[in-house]
Amino acid sequence: MKTKKQSGAVMRFLKQLFIGGLIGAVAGGLIGFGSGYFELDKNGLPFSQESVITILTSTLRIVYVVSLLLSVFYIYQVVKDYKRYQTLPDEDSEELYRSINRKHSYAVVFNGVTTVLATVSFLLSFQFTFGIGGAELSFPIFDFVFVMVAGIFSVLSSQSV
Repeated sequence: MKTKKQSGAVMRFLKQLFIGGLIGAVAGGLIGFGSGYFELDKNGLPFSQESVITILTSTLRIVYVVSLLLSVFYIYQVVKDYKRYQTLPDEDSEELYRSINRKHSYAVVFNGVTTVLATVSFLLSFQFTFGIGGAELSFPIFDFVFVMVAGIFSVLSSQSV
């Protein structure tokens, strides 16, 4: 029995690798074709790197703020339902228990998305300035605060249930 489960896990892993490789091949092929067709190696990109980073970080900030708000909403729902769960008899509590677990999973996933996107935005926003008198590192405090807040909510969400 144990070999069948391992075999199934290996097949699932190989299938995921194949799908990932297929997606990478299609994306890489399209990017390679596009850069060759439009001669981007000779002409360069029609937009600056700064504008791409500005648009990307702005989009990431909007998405991670919404994701953090959804995470807080689901954590609030879990705490509210858990208080109700403790008062119900065992026969009536099974469906509520499943609902609590589902909402908790949503909260953890949204919090993970917030952490990853805030960290990416934070890392993209670094600016190094080298001068005669020394070097300077600057980054937006907004991204830093959201990385810290997402970490705090991660701890709170793991302790809420």
